Amino acid sequence: STRVFSIFTPRTSVQWHEIDSVLIGQHLTPEVEKTGRSKIAAFDLDDTLITINGSHKYPKDENDWKWWSKIVPKKIKQIYEEGYKVVIISNQGSFESSKKTSEKKRKDFMNKINHMANNLNIPFEVYVATARDKYRKPMIGIWNYIIEHGNDGVDI
Repeated sequence: STRVFSIFTPRTSVQWHEIDSVLIGQHLTPEVEKTGRSKIAAFDLDDTLITINGSHKYPKDENDWKWWSKIVPKKIKQIYEEGYKVVIISNQGSFESSKKTSEKKRKDFMNKINHMANNLNIPFEVYVATARDKYRKPMIGIWNYIIEHGNDGVDI
């Protein structure tokens, strides 16, 4: 196997935890310890902010992605600078498959978000629906969670 040196792996910049069936990632910067803001810009991930780097349907690994457009990172940073909290909401049904496959897909996904965080270098949060329940889009469970618990007590 090929050894990957630490300079090629993402810095650990996103802190992860789970609530019910939602995987939550929070990326903070040294200057920002909380992310609550009165305005929220929420985006889907796949085929909105990023896309697969090729013509296949599903990503092969954590590096198999590119920005949907080269302007996306600049726009996300601009939105943050305009006072919005940046939130990414994603359905990841592949996390429900066999345990071995699911663990690899989950790790690849989390590393992909780390790569994005290192590229953006702004605070943001990621909410991932991992089951077919009230949190999965188009249901509003994740949005309700953000309003009630995920905005550091700041009213939206």
